[in-house]
Amino acid sequence: MPIHLDAWQKALAPYNILFTTSRFYAMAGMPAGAIVNILAEEQNILPPPSVKHIASAKEDILTITLKAAKPVKPSMEVLTEAKKRGMRVALASGGSRKDVLASLIGAGILKNDSVSAIEEVFHAVITAENVIRGKPDPET
Repeated sequence: MPIHLDAWQKALAPYNILFTTSRFYAMAGMPAGAIVNILAEEQNILPPPSVKHIASAKEDILTITLKAAKPVKPSMEVLTEAKKRGMRVALASGGSRKDVLASLIGAGILKNDSVSAIEEVFHAVITAENVIRGKPDPET
């Protein structure tokens, strides 16, 4: 999550939009358009900047930094134990599939983003592209 916060802050800085840590975590997983529009409205940045430009800048920053992602130890322990017990494991994220897979590869959880590599670890992967209503809606 800190990597995502950093990317958001860098992408929003040229528009003088502040994204504090507490606000970031309160909005975690929301679609980019909602985040940009809410922050712009709250900070009286009118008209709101282009969501497309900000999202693109954020994605460019993430592509570089996600390679440094490290797995969250408790999550890895649960994943490892579940797999040992033969349990079906799914991953659900408000992030894009590209970002989720890059994070998993960067953390060493996946070897690559091939279907077979993903299926070795997860029975299902749900990302922002798979839902109509993003977080905080429970659809994911």
